[in-house]
Amino acid sequence: MALEPRDKAALLALAERDQRVLAGVAPVARLVHSDFNGKNLLVARGGGRWSVTAVLDWEFAYSGNPLADVGNVLRFPEDTGPAFEHGFVAGCGPLPGGWREVSAALDLFALVDLLTLPATHPLHTKVVAAVRARAESTCAP
Repeated sequence: MALEPRDKAALLALAERDQRVLAGVAPVARLVHSDFNGKNLLVARGGGRWSVTAVLDWEFAYSGNPLADVGNVLRFPEDTGPAFEHGFVAGCGPLPGGWREVSAALDLFALVDLLTLPATHPLHTKVVAAVRARAESTCAP
């Protein structure tokens, strides 16, 4: 991972902040896909509606807080837009208070793992930008 010093500092500050957020969350032991996104869903149209028929690619699954999957799906809002987010959140059913902050904090683990991609990988630049944006929006004084 070749990060600029400012990005390393931002990542550390973000991790410290997210640690404080997660310290206040009760432990949860549910199935987490951990790579939940449109590429891992099969859908079918029936009765005038779309529905998910299968979730694929469970290689990163673990037992934990399912809000990690929410953070994964909403990781790159520039790719999906507000209408997608609204529909996705509505489809999740009632989410707990503070879900947005908790889901983003849980997703930081996956973002850090993605930073191990080679700097030449197209996703690496996108992940660095996402970490930078989160750090600037949540760690600013």
